[in-house]
Amino acid sequence: MFYATLADVTLYKICPRAAWNWARRSGDVMRSPQDARDDCIHLVLARQVERSLARDFAGQADLVLLAVSVRRLPEGALRWVSTMDGERSPRLYGSLAASYVEQVYDLPLDVCGVHGLPSVVLLDQARWPFVHG
Repeated sequence: MFYATLADVTLYKICPRAAWNWARRSGDVMRSPQDARDDCIHLVLARQVERSLARDFAGQADLVLLAVSVRRLPEGALRWVSTMDGERSPRLYGSLAASYVEQVYDLPLDVCGVHGLPSVVLLDQARWPFVHG
């Protein structure tokens, strides 16, 4: 069986398109209210994207998904925390520089108000099902 190193994993940040546009001008992704409250940037694994969208962004239009390679993050800035649902989730302590973002994906809403996932997220879910940080 093939096991990847954590450095090979892509993490994701869900944010409004306006926040990404601001990041391209300013250099850093704007913190969400949740990020500001917890004093960290909330990131998710591919398998956590859909749940996070449903829980934290249900029905919100004009969102984007930022793909961030662990390799681009400053050493020691990424930590893993246990969540209420028993998962471990990545947190970035410091700024999320626009330069850390490798790709940006639209998250369109369907007629039922559910976000469509980019195919790369579905592929990542299959490639890295056991990454726990």
